[in-house]
Amino acid sequence: MDVSIVYDGKCPVCRRVAAGARVYQRRSDLELVDARRKDVGDVQGRDLRDLDFDEGFAVVVDGGVYHGAEAARVLAVLTEPGGMGYRMFRSMMRTESRSQRWYPVMRCARRVLLFLLRVPRFDRATGRQ
Repeated sequence: MDVSIVYDGKCPVCRRVAAGARVYQRRSDLELVDARRKDVGDVQGRDLRDLDFDEGFAVVVDGGVYHGAEAARVLAVLTEPGGMGYRMFRSMMRTESRSQRWYPVMRCARRVLLFLLRVPRFDRATGRQ
């Protein structure tokens, strides 16, 4: 199974979630892609340039693309809990109803954090800041 996590490398929470992801199956290949530094035009053969990474990260599993709340749910299902924060993330995102309820809260908190850190938004045309 090939798993790619495409995230905002300037967001400390996004970096932490991506770095803490441990895929269950040992045979899985996990690729971490910082959308601000790497071209997302070819991630497992999929063009992700149309995704809005200010609205959420993406998870690509064997060519299937998941974005936002759906990506959080897929990531929660595919990963094993590492620390207390990751266990909390898994608990909040493990079902569709929970991810639909909690993801907007987390996205809002992320926006506030990036505003306070003065991190610029993505440029949708280039996929970069």
